[in-house]
Amino acid sequence: MTRNIQRLTVVVAMLTGAAVLHAATATLETSLAEAGARRKAAENRLGQIKSTSSQSAEAARALYGDAAAKNNAWVDAVCRTIEEGTKDAPDVSSLAEPAAASLLAWVSGLDKALGNPESSAAIADGSRKQVIQNLTDVAAKAWQKNRTLSAEKRRQASAALRARLQWKTLEQI
Repeated sequence: MTRNIQRLTVVVAMLTGAAVLHAATATLETSLAEAGARRKAAENRLGQIKSTSSQSAEAARALYGDAAAKNNAWVDAVCRTIEEGTKDAPDVSSLAEPAAASLLAWVSGLDKALGNPESSAAIADGSRKQVIQNLTDVAAKAWQKNRTLSAEKRRQASAALRARLQWKTLEQI
């Protein structure tokens, strides 16, 4: 029963109200909350298998490392754009897709390590699209909010965004 509740927690964190969160009226704070919830869920779930010594747990840990690296590459690109004060909105599409795919691979690997059933292809595809949309929304809205600020304020905004969204490494958990 506990596994099902934990699995549901990650699925809810990934799928949280797409109709509400991804509506045109979604705020930056709402989009950030969704991205932050995914990060926290991934880090919490990693703790469940960190000390497990099965082959599937090893694979899941490697998948977490990949998901963290790809998400952090996206965070770095968004923060760099804010810091530089670019005139054009950041194009994170080349980073959002791999970040979303690696997140779903991590969840699938974790489910396997914990003996949970895999998500259907339709759920996985819908989740991938929602994560990509969320990452794109965060990038555009954070840039829009901060682009006209002074260099120091942009640096502070970038640091705050990085602290909120950057995933921890395996060693930090």
